[in-house]
Amino acid sequence: MLKRDEVLKWLDAYDIKKYPTSVYDELVVEQRPYPGRIKILGAWKTGCLRADGQGREYVDKNGTAYSFTGRWNPNSSVGYLTWIEISENEKEIKEKIPKDFSEEKPEIVAELESRVGFGFKQVHGSQSVGSSGQ
Repeated sequence: MLKRDEVLKWLDAYDIKKYPTSVYDELVVEQRPYPGRIKILGAWKTGCLRADGQGREYVDKNGTAYSFTGRWNPNSSVGYLTWIEISENEKEIKEKIPKDFSEEKPEIVAELESRVGFGFKQVHGSQSVGSSGQ
């Protein structure tokens, strides 16, 4: 676990324009209803959503417009197809997630994590890295 001064150092270096926190806060923490919110969160999670005003894939409560980057496409390694599938089947997938988590992962979570570019993979035996390369 990081120490307080390490967290503060990380926070000072965090690039809020490149990785906008308002998207996560609004769509996850506040549960703001928004068309395609899971797809938007997938792009956000993988660093494929930018606040640049050129696109209108998401507009936050402050009026900031976000667009997908060129990496957000079916041929990328960022789990695009899985995020799209989740977005299109959110209701059905949500029904497969138990209200109370046990010690074991729900089957749907294990299945989604196993997909290329979506979950986490083992590299060189013991080191885990995120699929987004971040």
